Amino acid sequence: MDLSRIARKRQKSVQDQNALLRESIRKCAADFREAPGHIPPVLIDVARERDVDWSKAILLHLGVCEPGCSSLMGLLLDQAGRFIEFELDATDDLSCLLELYVWKDVSAEQNCSQHNRGIGVGYGALALAVQADLNRPQGLLRVSEE
Repeated sequence: MDLSRIARKRQKSVQDQNALLRESIRKCAADFREAPGHIPPVLIDVARERDVDWSKAILLHLGVCEPGCSSLMGLLLDQAGRFIEFELDATDDLSCLLELYVWKDVSAEQNCSQHNRGIGVGYGALALAVQADLNRPQGLLRVSEE
């Protein structure tokens, strides 16, 4: 599947939109997994204290020092398939926790359906599929979904 061709299309089918969203999720998760130094140390520590295994978890969104917001906020998918929303304040160098505002399992709020009218596969289902792909041993090939 040529994602660059799909991205250039003016009118995208539901399957095209799902492919682009899945690739966006995969790219974000893989970027953080391949460069763990980009994950602030305070987030790594807070997550480990809550039994998150970073070798199997994926980061879906991370907001760092956005104006008017907490130091860190975002969404991660832990090794057990739980979607965790977090928001915390940290020191300026993002190494020490000042206050944890939110660490909440929001799995029930995620759309994990494979078949949604008009949108196809839900965001939660795509994220879980990306996580499964990234956690699959490198020697095993994924069977095409087409």
